[in-house]
Amino acid sequence: MIGSNRTKPRSPTRREANVVQFRRFYRIYSCLVWGASIYDPDGYEQFPTIDIDDEKLGNAVREALAASRASLDDELWDRAYDYRRTGEFKKTDRTMLELAGVKSLRTLYRGAASVSVWHDQNSITILAWKNKGVESWGPVRNYERLELPDTITDAELGAAVREHLAISKSA
Repeated sequence: MIGSNRTKPRSPTRREANVVQFRRFYRIYSCLVWGASIYDPDGYEQFPTIDIDDEKLGNAVREALAASRASLDDELWDRAYDYRRTGEFKKTDRTMLELAGVKSLRTLYRGAASVSVWHDQNSITILAWKNKGVESWGPVRNYERLELPDTITDAELGAAVREHLAISKSA
């Protein structure tokens, strides 16, 4: 079960960020959204080390949410899709492989965890994903997403993200 707010209508003000936890670092990035969401190559992306404290982690997630864009602009969506089509994403892959000290994406993603974080209408929602392989994520069984007020502190947000990354990792 994904959660009780599953049928909640999506708003054009919705912002989304994703956090992926690897062995040595996190990848935190903003998304381009409108109903669906996709990595925004012109948005926020950071790679803090795994020992980052909850407050700094929460702050980085808030920065990614603030950088997220909701748009119907075809040029923005074309740019986001072209990022994959043109192979530009391979620069990010190389950066992550170097940070992890590994040679293959398969090794990089082994044991990785991921959450999506949405900010919409005065609430922040965290959803954990199950690792299904290299950059492949699926729903976690018998799991309910967490909805929090957007007034929580950065430290509380960071702790909640970390807790749901642990759920993702154990799924």
